[in-house]
Amino acid sequence: MNIRDIVIEVTRRCNMKCAHCLRGEAQNKTMKEEHLRNLLRQTSYINCVTFTGGEPTLPSGLNMINEFIDLCFEYNVEVGNWYIVTNGLKWRSKLPRTIWRLHNLCTENDISGIEVSNDKYHESNAIQREDFIYHLQNGLYDEGIDEEEISVGKRGEINLVIAEGRALSNWIGERNNIGESLTYEIYNDEVEIREGTLYLNCNGNVILGCDWSYKSQETQTDHFLCKVEDSIEDAIREKGENETEEEECIAA
Repeated sequence: MNIRDIVIEVTRRCNMKCAHCLRGEAQNKTMKEEHLRNLLRQTSYINCVTFTGGEPTLPSGLNMINEFIDLCFEYNVEVGNWYIVTNGLKWRSKLPRTIWRLHNLCTENDISGIEVSNDKYHESNAIQREDFIYHLQNGLYDEGIDEEEISVGKRGEINLVIAEGRALSNWIGERNNIGESLTYEIYNDEVEIREGTLYLNCNGNVILGCDWSYKSQETQTDHFLCKVEDSIEDAIREKGENETEEEECIAA
């Protein structure tokens, strides 16, 4: 299976309680190694992987990012690029080495990057963010990675707050259409996702689209694809639309 975009929920723990958080209240859950293994044993190529949470730079999150890297090498999974957003509240000394390992794994590091949240919901942590970026850039330099090789920056204001999770309970944001279409092709007898983001959560569920609260992930079934230990390809064939078949129908 070739995946265009996948978001991996490495932890549901968080060291902040932002009013706009679409996930909801933090939970004492971390991704299991077996869930990553079940995903990657079915996968040949990932174009872009995003690590999310919770806060992905907590020790629990970094441990699972490193587990992901180990398993990619074990199963010979090629990865194009990666992306992480962090609240930048607390510096983690293991982060530069983790990014160095991602750099060695991925083939398109020129479009990979890590961003620190820099919006009105994180204003009180401006000093911590600047300190975080300073340590990160120095740490990457010590690992032999120049500033030009990996994008390190600030993520600006959020234009749309999705009315999910804590944002919904705080009456912030808008209830937009967060569903996604799923299209694929069959290439060399292998499913190749052309459109649609897969989301692997800490419970081992593969979900279509990433903008769901923890509650919606469990209670709404229209975006549920399958359990990760099941055949993801079969679930995609059942849920998605085959682009090749559509083109043939139009041509006919």
